Amino acid sequence: MRQTTQPIFQEYPQQSATIYRLYKAPLVKPDQVVFRINGHEGRVILMDEIAERSVERHRPNFYSQTDLMYSYIVRNPNRVITIDEVRKGIDRRYLSLDFTQVVSCLKFTGKLRELFFRSSKSHLIFYNPVTIARMQMLEIAYEDIIPYLAEKSYPTFKQGLSHTMKHSDMSQNERLAPSECMQ
Repeated sequence: MRQTTQPIFQEYPQQSATIYRLYKAPLVKPDQVVFRINGHEGRVILMDEIAERSVERHRPNFYSQTDLMYSYIVRNPNRVITIDEVRKGIDRRYLSLDFTQVVSCLKFTGKLRELFFRSSKSHLIFYNPVTIARMQMLEIAYEDIIPYLAEKSYPTFKQGLSHTMKHSDMSQNERLAPSECMQ
């Protein structure tokens, strides 16, 4: 007697579609770097390691409180930093900004903020670089971060002058940062 067999995807369409998608997905390692922040010359540059592109998210005023705190944070990733430690590290007795304000001033919002920072007023952890394992742990998809790469404040070296011309059409009010970030 001859038995007829059916392919598994016809018998269990939903399960096999998932299996098919897993086989079609490129092999990735949990420790593969997806995003990183580069703090070159005080600029906040979001780098996409997979698509090999970068975007300058913000440029704090030179030697402002935000600039000094950001520089210290970038030099000390992946560990708990206290506000007292930053105060001593940047040699300032008084800081009018706390960590939550600094992260907001640097234009980290929504899922991008969740991906790179864990902060309170007095403590902060800056996760840099961000790996696939961290994104999976937070249940943040790569596609959730793509809109943040489209929000361009300033051009980076890779984008050249073509973006500068588009940016010059912006009104003066759209380019100004909040006054508390300029301290």
